[in-house]
Amino acid sequence: MEDAHCKTVDEVLNYFNVDRERGLTPDQVKRYQEKYGPNGKYMFFFFKLYSDLL
Repeated sequence: MEDAHCKTVDEVLNYFNVDRERGLTPDQVKRYQEKYGPNGKYMFFFFKLYSDLL
């Protein structure tokens, strides 16, 4: 996703198919780790997104 910082939370959640209440499914985590690696550039983004929501 480009310009994720300019998107609403709902737009980002929809883009990554993430449930706001439950987060990523174990299958999604596995696929994203395979695609981006365990320390991929989006891992920080997910952490930041969820820490902001809390």
